[in-house]
Amino acid sequence: MDLFTPIVDEDRQHDIFKLLINPALHAERKVITDWATGFIDRDNKFVKEFQTTFESSFLELYLHKILKEDNVDLNFSHHAPDFVCHKDRVNFCIEATIANPEQDGLPAYGFTESHKSFDIDFAEFNRKSIIRIANSIVTKSKKFKSSYSNLPHVMGKPFLLGLNSFDRPHSHFTGHRGIIAVLYGIYLNEEKAIAENLNFIPREKMDFIEKDNGAEIPLGFFTTPEYEDISAIIYNPYATWGKVRALAEVSDANRYCVFNALYTRDDQMEESLIPDIHMGILKEEYEESIFDGLYIFHNPYAKYPMPDLFNDTLISHMTIDDSGHLVERGTGKFLLSRSLICYDAQTLPAQYREALK
Repeated sequence: MDLFTPIVDEDRQHDIFKLLINPALHAERKVITDWATGFIDRDNKFVKEFQTTFESSFLELYLHKILKEDNVDLNFSHHAPDFVCHKDRVNFCIEATIANPEQDGLPAYGFTESHKSFDIDFAEFNRKSIIRIANSIVTKSKKFKSSYSNLPHVMGKPFLLGLNSFDRPHSHFTGHRGIIAVLYGIYLNEEKAIAENLNFIPREKMDFIEKDNGAEIPLGFFTTPEYEDISAIIYNPYATWGKVRALAEVSDANRYCVFNALYTRDDQMEESLIPDIHMGILKEEYEESIFDGLYIFHNPYAKYPMPDLFNDTLISHMTIDDSGHLVERGTGKFLLSRSLICYDAQTLPAQYREALK
């Protein structure tokens, strides 16, 4: 499958695709080509969508890669859902979906210069993120009930969503706050923690979110049997263009990229406000796994619970207990946040120049 030979006019090409076809970005293209190895375009639309809308196709390729890394067998003979899977005598299905911008909203990439600074109202940022994530899950839940549930290869098997947020500039900074509110009705109130100088993040019950028009969207999708058809949600807010840059081999095009990353601490509770901080890491010194930043949110009310798969130590598994408290399983140092800035040889700050000599 040739992803990078343009088949649509330049004015229809997505900004990241335009960036990728620059000859200098061969290392980044190699990453995505690897993700696509073995992937089958069943409806002959994938390449066009990759070049024009990008994000949804990108998520499918990321999911394809993590499934391969986990030694999951894939059956592409069915037209839907996106992935029909088999591992360890267990069959399950995955459908990919993304949280898109609201009508007339700005994209997650290619936004204007005025939005490049991260000066935002975090409460409002999280509110809108929660709304967009909830909408994407509701849409796919309806699609499952009206279509997928009637397919013989889906019936009686766990059904998972692969989800990511591309709903606004800097959308990856929502982390896991938005989706935890949607699925478990729990809001991680970082604004309150910062305002009151707390050393932990309060976990507050959130039964609904209010839209701009005052309408209320009920939350806590995984706290009742209403969404029992969705066994779990695979979610990685950092499966973005930054993931590609992080995984790519060092090249002339990326060697001046500088990464900032926050991880869980070995000696702190999960909700601590004091992460393990790594700032200003040059590309040649920065390491990241395909699994870094990956959450799997389990539905305790699932009709067909998700099988015990995806056990890489870097993955965080979450659910709630009988009392409605968050329960997390994960043994590795978890990537909480990652950002990067790419310079060129002329604009690279002086403190990094010595390290590159």
